[in-house]
Amino acid sequence: MIETPEALEDLVAELEAEPAYAIDTEFAREHTYFPDLALIQIAWSRGLAIVDPLRVPIEPLARVFRGPGLAVLHAASADLEIFAHRLDTVPARMFDTQLAGAFLGHGLTSLAQLVRAELGVELAKGEQLNDWKRRPLSDAAIVYAASDVAHLLALHRAMADHLESRGRTGWVAEETERARTRDQGPRDPDTAWWKLKGRTNLSSRAQGVAQAVGALREREAARRNVVTKFILADLAVLAIAQRPPRTLAELGQIRGIDTRQLGGGMAEKVLEAVAYGLEMPRDARRVATRPETEAPASVAMLCVAWVAARAAEEKIDPAMLATRDDVNALLIDPSRSRLSSGFRRALVGDELLRIVCGEARLAVVEGERLALVPV
Repeated sequence: MIETPEALEDLVAELEAEPAYAIDTEFAREHTYFPDLALIQIAWSRGLAIVDPLRVPIEPLARVFRGPGLAVLHAASADLEIFAHRLDTVPARMFDTQLAGAFLGHGLTSLAQLVRAELGVELAKGEQLNDWKRRPLSDAAIVYAASDVAHLLALHRAMADHLESRGRTGWVAEETERARTRDQGPRDPDTAWWKLKGRTNLSSRAQGVAQAVGALREREAARRNVVTKFILADLAVLAIAQRPPRTLAELGQIRGIDTRQLGGGMAEKVLEAVAYGLEMPRDARRVATRPETEAPASVAMLCVAWVAARAAEEKIDPAMLATRDDVNALLIDPSRSRLSSGFRRALVGDELLRIVCGEARLAVVEGERLALVPV
């Protein structure tokens, strides 16, 4: 257990010399805007440590992330968000075992299922819903937390060998780098209103109000580090957009408003946002729209069918290979589609373009299997 700055410095010094380390986090976000970090588990060639971020500042770990060591994680997206927020950096090199598993026929599966399939090891169970911020931690909670990293390095070695033998090392590296470099910053406040149910029924004028009030809510939630519903409920934002209040009295009558949320100047901020939204210039509006041009549905469906066939042939989850949006982008403007580069182009992108250009067609082989046939 790492509970003092001195112990963390010693750990960092050891990790900086390691070629690879496994790392995971435990956190909660039921009541906070940003993930509320509770534990960091780290394993390396000679040990395993659990860092308690409630007792020790974790900034020294940034030195490990910026170093040459390979960080091994499972389902890394939430961990990367935490590291970007708390340390303003993410590991410079990374291997995500969940992504690797998807390219080895396991699908996007849990760590427990992957460790069982690849290593024949059963992980500790029963503490998934533990309150990780409660202290002291129970022995069972510590064992469970440790198990999340205890086998990650062995899992990485086994999967790396399998990927190499199947020629898929580059595929995983490409997809992992895409995940590693994805923007981990806060959501765009001006598009926060896109998540409102019923937004499509708003008039153009009401959309401006929804955008302005939704952006205010998002910024306040981030500033206070609370979930957005603690600032204003979705129903309140939608009702404000539909019937924009001009006065404090009118605001207090809006459906879904909890007047306790309007103290400390919040009511005035909402009215300012409403006024701005009503006068918002058209070029400032952020409206979620579908692409102006879409590929013919029949063509897109044919291409999606071939993607599914190729994914099944390669034992890859179809969503890992291409989505309907990827296909549509390829058919409309190949430069916008992930299918125009990397392993996706080699596996299916070029073939789809051959189908669309009339250079190849799909045929049913042996009564059940799709095949690409030259014209």
